[in-house]
Amino acid sequence: MGIMGLLKNMFNVDTVKGNVNYDIIKPEGGMFAGPLVAQEPKPEPNRINEILSELGYDERIDAIEQLKTVDRQRFSPSYIYEKGYQKSPHSFFNDGYDANADIPINPETIESEFSDFINLFRDDNVKEINKVIGSETISPFANELMPELQRYKEKHRSLPSSFQDFLMNTYSMDV
Repeated sequence: MGIMGLLKNMFNVDTVKGNVNYDIIKPEGGMFAGPLVAQEPKPEPNRINEILSELGYDERIDAIEQLKTVDRQRFSPSYIYEKGYQKSPHSFFNDGYDANADIPINPETIESEFSDFINLFRDDNVKEINKVIGSETISPFANELMPELQRYKEKHRSLPSSFQDFLMNTYSMDV
């Protein structure tokens, strides 16, 4: 019997090679610096999937839309939901966006929204970005600017400080 056979018998552990579907844990007790133990990971309960599986198709769609709405409101600035807020085709947030609104461009509103929009992409919010995208928080106007925003970040190694900075350092006019 080889060394691996002795270890298997001694510690009642199976050797797992190249299998990434196992959690490697230290043996209990902490005093012995012996072999690590491989065990199958315990699946985490997913209560949302359990609840959704209990609903009918239409109810499931409604529940998902309600969750998206809650997330959109969480990621969008609160002033968008104020009574007097005027939706525009230049809003960075879906709930403030209206493609058919015929209002003049307001630089102050754009700067304010851009500041809140760009904060979604700061380093401390990176974990949340999939939720932002999944909740459809970003408007079509902002989605069109995303490739240019990515190029800006690659070129300058930072995000723009303002919408004016973004425009001045992204687009040039041929005269």
